[in-house]
Amino acid sequence: MGARADGRSMRAVVVIAGIGLLSLAAAPPSRDAPLLHQVMTIPLPGVEGRIDHMTLDGAGQRLFVVALGNNSVEVLDLRSGRTVRSLAGFSEPQGVGFVPFPPRLFVSNGGDGSCWVLDAGSFRTLRKVWLADDADNVRVDTAARRVYVGFGSGAIAVLDAASGDSLGRFELPAGFEQQQVRARPCSTRRTGGSIWRCRTGAPNERKSGFSRSRASNTTTPRCGVPEEVPS
Repeated sequence: MGARADGRSMRAVVVIAGIGLLSLAAAPPSRDAPLLHQVMTIPLPGVEGRIDHMTLDGAGQRLFVVALGNNSVEVLDLRSGRTVRSLAGFSEPQGVGFVPFPPRLFVSNGGDGSCWVLDAGSFRTLRKVWLADDADNVRVDTAARRVYVGFGSGAIAVLDAASGDSLGRFELPAGFEQQQVRARPCSTRRTGGSIWRCRTGAPNERKSGFSRSRASNTTTPRCGVPEEVPS
């Protein structure tokens, strides 16, 4: 975070590359080489308050940054290292997910419990899906063409990645901070994977940590209650 001449703070995003992950180097790094190195710092002019989640458009070299305290989503061009668009009008945005095809941007709002679906090319708002309070983490399963949005005190909504149509929702036995989709190889009969959620400890829980739920679908989109896998 940098400082302006008038003494006010200005938010900035520090872009860090993982050697062997974001670079195309053919030879693996030496054991003594740092795993991460700073590539650039991108200022966020006019952005005040807390920064929350981010998501990457790898092919387009764009980074979408949720500025929760600013009620905006900042669109950064990683080639030029600058902000190219500031999307406003959100209500305490928290999570963001990018779908490559068709290009879609899903933005969850903790303020009014909505999830906005935007065209990721024109940034036109296509629809708003109303969930419940505290819509937060967004995860995209590109293979299954689904978007998972965490909300409330332990629920996940399943949305179609192209249209934003609701495919269902399910309640989890405990609150969680975030979820992650782990993909598995696709076949002609089944796509999808597992949803991993990070839960917090409670007096009646055996332990804190990660647990898994199955989140599979068939070629005919169908949503049901996932099988709970013991942690």
